[in-house]
Amino acid sequence: MSDPIPEGYISLTEAWESYVRECLGKTDPEHLVEPFANAELHAFIRFPQSDQNYRLPPSSWREQFFSDRAFLADTIARTEDDPWSKFSGRTPFVSETEFQRWLVEHCRRERKALERQFDPFAEAWWTLPMAVKWIAKRTPDAVRETWDAFRQRIGGDLKASIVLMDPDEGPLGAAQELLSRAASGAIQIIARRAIDDDIVTIPANEIPYLSLTFDGPPAFAARFEKGANGGSGTVVYRDMRVPSSDLKRVWPRLANPSLTKESPNAPAQEGTPHSHQQSPEVSSGAYMFLGQAVEWIICRGQPADSSHVAARLEAAERELFGFLDTENVTVEGYPINGRARVYESLPAGIWANMNRRYDSGLMFSSIDDTEEREDGGTVHVGDLQWNGVRLATSVVLKRWPPADAPTEQPKSIGRRPRYDWEAFDKVALAKLDEEGAFDPSVDTQWNKATFERYMATWCQNNWGNEPGESTIRSRLSEIEAAYLEGRKGQ
Repeated sequence: MSDPIPEGYISLTEAWESYVRECLGKTDPEHLVEPFANAELHAFIRFPQSDQNYRLPPSSWREQFFSDRAFLADTIARTEDDPWSKFSGRTPFVSETEFQRWLVEHCRRERKALERQFDPFAEAWWTLPMAVKWIAKRTPDAVRETWDAFRQRIGGDLKASIVLMDPDEGPLGAAQELLSRAASGAIQIIARRAIDDDIVTIPANEIPYLSLTFDGPPAFAARFEKGANGGSGTVVYRDMRVPSSDLKRVWPRLANPSLTKESPNAPAQEGTPHSHQQSPEVSSGAYMFLGQAVEWIICRGQPADSSHVAARLEAAERELFGFLDTENVTVEGYPINGRARVYESLPAGIWANMNRRYDSGLMFSSIDDTEEREDGGTVHVGDLQWNGVRLATSVVLKRWPPADAPTEQPKSIGRRPRYDWEAFDKVALAKLDEEGAFDPSVDTQWNKATFERYMATWCQNNWGNEPGESTIRSRLSEIEAAYLEGRKGQ
């Protein structure tokens, strides 16, 4: 019989159930042993007739025989010589707040590790569902969801199929657009020819005579059939693949879906980089949503290549949040509480840590469901949420004037520093806050070399060049040391 659990705590079996629900892929109770053994989490028990919590020593988790069973049984099993022998029959528990905070951070880091491991842009050939998803959504996350290797890694049972996609995303229309572009010779499709099982390139002049059909459940695998008098004939092609380079060239990546209102299936002009320009109304209205402000910081009223916007989004967010924090700007939004949209000022002091750590409870997203736009503003502060988050346009334009606005040339006082190291340090520290300390047991892809490449790319994007490799490495070593020292005091 299990013991009563004190208020604010959950049993380890409940913690395990939460872990299974929230984590991607296959789960094993042994995965939960490590955070308790490393004192990231703390487990307790209570003896009968006592109101005191007794902690299970962190070192005992590795000494105890089959300590992972604590997550599967209501009480600690009876043993004789093991470290937990005196706790047998008791129900172990953990602080619910502490566990949920750890779980959110763990899942976030696990997700980011999987995103690095399964980078669709590193794949030369995409399956037909991956290609269709790209045309419809234009984001790597959407493509990853239809990548069979990724689906298998996170425990999915079925391969991706166009039939099983959300009809509102227009997968069949995207598939027809793909065939149309292939028929024009703009892209290449290879497939396994049914008659001899050879892998061949489907001739462009044959594409108009093919129809897209599907196997029955549960797989719904796609195939191309040669039509005869408008009907379907012999199956001729299966296992279609499309070069990812062709897809990205014909349907360029969108930095933000809100930047263009065209149909996701509209053909792009080949050889022309996808660009966008914010509406002039953005800078003429009384307010800007935060999402609009982020885009304004990048573009300043000028057309910009989508790849440039994508590379600058995170830095522009950080720039905006830093400004809101230091200048004490009034930012307002309306709370989500079922009442009318009544604007109120958001709490001060939230911007310095906005979007830095997912377990901080401070989150911003430009996706605003209430405003039905993706350059809006949604802010979470713990359990509170505001939509339509905005600030005065005049404040934005004063800090980030239009690119074609005349500027006052300051008097030259000495030589300008070649590199803005203060900005470099802030971005590097923000990246460490986001990813955490280097720990190969958690993420083999997050290491010093990755950190150095990330900051070298940042330098190139923001300064137009980059310092020497040894300079960046030395600077980041100091930042890492300061970061680790700061964590000791937490």
